[in-house]
Amino acid sequence: MNPYDEQMKKGGRFVIGEKLLSIKKFAKITGIKETTLRYFDEMGLFSPMKKGDQGYRYYAPTQIITINELRLFKDLSLTLKEMCQITKDKTPEKILQEFVKKEEVVRVELERIRRQHEVLATRIRLMQIGQNEKNISVREAFMDERHYALGPKNDFGLDSKFYDTFMNFCSQADRYHIDLRFPIGGLFDSLENFIAKPSQPDYYFSVDPEGPETKPAGNFLVAYVRGYYGEPGDVAERVQKYIKERHLNTEGPVYMVYVLDEIAESDPDQYLAQVTVKLKDW
Repeated sequence: MNPYDEQMKKGGRFVIGEKLLSIKKFAKITGIKETTLRYFDEMGLFSPMKKGDQGYRYYAPTQIITINELRLFKDLSLTLKEMCQITKDKTPEKILQEFVKKEEVVRVELERIRRQHEVLATRIRLMQIGQNEKNISVREAFMDERHYALGPKNDFGLDSKFYDTFMNFCSQADRYHIDLRFPIGGLFDSLENFIAKPSQPDYYFSVDPEGPETKPAGNFLVAYVRGYYGEPGDVAERVQKYIKERHLNTEGPVYMVYVLDEIAESDPDQYLAQVTVKLKDW
């Protein structure tokens, strides 16, 4: 028995007073090809409300709701076989169970996309800073609050080099909830540590906007240096000279972040690091 006969048997509530749509008209309204509608009918997934004597298919306007339900199932990555199983003898409990299951899948995917967006937004922000930085002079600037995820304490020892401590940081990323997709920076516990050993940060950190650590907003001393990782050039001397000449006082750690790294720059000598340290408020 086709849907038309079933509805008429129930009193014709679905059809009486409604003008049925030809398959061509229905396809135009819904944006679904006629061949697809015929295929759905043949496999028993979605049938027209009525079939004419010569096999012409006619649809009720309210079937637009039903076809959009199938569109939702398709968006949820259900196969045609799964759609048939769900829609056959469907009940609120059956559909609710499927929707709850798919809602969790969508939630996980949304979280994945959200984090991807954060990675992109963070890299775009830093790369724009790098592109706009035409000189590497030391200066003062207000900086917004930022979050980051701190790794383990570095131990350079007597023979350790940059790569040794960096590999240790990467190997413990999961333990410290470090997302290595974000740019990586170096943190010095104090200005004194930075001046003494600018190539040996006390920690590495991920510039993760959801990290538990906070770099506070405020006035910062900002300097830039070009060069490869672990090669800070004369930036420490320039920072020290600027502070002494202006009788400035600093507080908190020194942050070094590569705003232009191998992601954007092919020449290692042109990598650009930003060095910042908070100035004391008077």
